[in-house]
Amino acid sequence: MRRPRAGSGVRPDDRSEECYNPGMNLGLPELLVILAIIILVFGANRLPDLGRGIGRAIRNFKDATTEGRTKQD
Repeated sequence: MRRPRAGSGVRPDDRSEECYNPGMNLGLPELLVILAIIILVFGANRLPDLGRGIGRAIRNFKDATTEGRTKQD
């Protein structure tokens, strides 16, 4: 059995098979609840604009990081 990493939330002397997993394990029910809350907060009519804005922000971030890498080279 592998030893847990430092800071993983599991004591090194814990020999059980179950380990604390601090990651975000979201299943379909959780994602549907999150989507329902987003629809309630923003409304169905604004969702396309919201998605477009998030897409533009991600694209601008990627462009900026790529531009930063080319300047460093």
